[in-house]
Amino acid sequence: MCPPAPDRRAARPLTVALLAAAQGLLLAATLAAHGGQFLPPLPDPVAPLPSGAILLQPGFGPLPVYRPDRWEWWFDFNKEELLDLRRRQRERAAADPDREVVPVDDALRRKQLVPLLRELTGHHNRDVRSTATLALARTGLADQLPKVREMTRDNDLFVRCNALLAVGMLGGPPAVERLGKALADRDLPSEQRIFAAAALALAGGPEAREILARRLTKERMAKENNLLQAGLLYAAGLSEDPELLAPLAALESTWMLRRDGQLRAVWVVALGRLGAPGGLPHVLAHMDDQDNQVRRSAGAALEALATLLDGDQLTAVIEHTADENDVPARINLLRALGRVRRPDSRAFLTERLAKATTLMLPHLALALGMDGHPDNLEPILARLADTSDQTAVSALAVSLGLLGQPAAADELTPRFLAARDPLLQGYLCLGLGLLDVASDDAREEMLHLAETTHDVELVRLSVTALGLLGEEAALEQLAGTTRELRGTLDRAARLYALGPVADARLAGSLAAVAADERQPSYVITYAAQALGALGDPLDRSDAWRFSRFVELNHDLAYLIELYRVP
Repeated sequence: MCPPAPDRRAARPLTVALLAAAQGLLLAATLAAHGGQFLPPLPDPVAPLPSGAILLQPGFGPLPVYRPDRWEWWFDFNKEELLDLRRRQRERAAADPDREVVPVDDALRRKQLVPLLRELTGHHNRDVRSTATLALARTGLADQLPKVREMTRDNDLFVRCNALLAVGMLGGPPAVERLGKALADRDLPSEQRIFAAAALALAGGPEAREILARRLTKERMAKENNLLQAGLLYAAGLSEDPELLAPLAALESTWMLRRDGQLRAVWVVALGRLGAPGGLPHVLAHMDDQDNQVRRSAGAALEALATLLDGDQLTAVIEHTADENDVPARINLLRALGRVRRPDSRAFLTERLAKATTLMLPHLALALGMDGHPDNLEPILARLADTSDQTAVSALAVSLGLLGQPAAADELTPRFLAARDPLLQGYLCLGLGLLDVASDDAREEMLHLAETTHDVELVRLSVTALGLLGEEAALEQLAGTTRELRGTLDRAARLYALGPVADARLAGSLAAVAADERQPSYVITYAAQALGALGDPLDRSDAWRFSRFVELNHDLAYLIELYRVP
């Protein structure tokens, strides 16, 4: 039985402590500056977090407890790109006449999703309003911009900030004009201006680029506080617009970056995310920065630029990776080498995998999974055979799934059927789903887990696997029985899991939960999020860019909110 939902005022210190421990970020500074108003949604219900626990945040999803060496944390932030669910589902359905994916069209969006989401933007709970606003923007319907803009005047800072992102998602000249005014308004809280900058990056286009470029000049940056400086640097990278390379690079010699390692770290990641060849020399130069955080960020930036390395540069990166003494920086470099996809990088990763410690093994396995070469199958299977650590086995299973070699299912299936640890079960599920190979027994066990487990991460992973395997009937069954689940957390977890793999046939069941006034606000929030994922016309939502190529150790209060947009 779930404990009762906490009183929000009493829970604030606990919430801040949990988040500070789980994400390693200074949310307390923001709370002090704004009277506790700018809070991420509260866990509901609050329960003590066991070791290795998953924190479920309304509108954000389950968060693994943060440690820089945990592969699960990085994977969770990058899963949308790596799993590429909609493309996989669509291509598998096209190749198999027994599968059918029913896409959501604009008629369904306008008839079933938009009226409900617009109604939820007036909900008494701020988490529901915020998530519904973002979900409304995810429909991609430009005529919803007036309603989304209206939400930027909400009385809650959290809602206003996410409404600005929603404006950016819809884009267009009117949206850019509104966001430019918000960024320039010094009477607004710093967080709101930061979110306006990020929203301009989402909106894109020449007008948004020009506004950001003007703000990135040495003179303008010097007039902003530390958080605004970091927010503008972050937004430049988020835009992924190579035209912003020149203004970003021009800041390299400024006192602002020389004196502040955190700002320098955000700047390095931004350079990488632009994807411009001209940013590569700057990133490589900062692999030797005296600040550990900057070196970590250089590794994350290099992950975005890995395919641009020439032969000599690749050799230098391999040598640097072998010598790097900061573990998170070395881990980031390993992932970058996985994205290179060349014989030299592959040989280095394979050699290291064979003798890797338990700490480094998951990251090396994932790097080889991202490398994607069929020759990586045997080395990964060999390590799987001699490894008992459940975290390492989980990463190896995901890596085998990313390789896409069906023969790996012979090894993963018996492990899955015998597994009892929820996280291990979940990642073995996911590995089989990515391979698109699962026995009848395995499929039945996945559905059983999705229906009965109370572990939020296992719910997500088992439902994702069912979606990858084309088990549409099972997904319909899960969606149709969600309202019958007794636990608040159980309902929220299932909704969160169903959204990304759902098609039009699930719209009615998900909407029924969102419209059910008897449901706790916590559950309605997740139902709105699921409708946003369902109704998004893009294979990958605009929101996924917040999580791509990030370095998660930044000591900056706003980054966790930006990273965890639903």
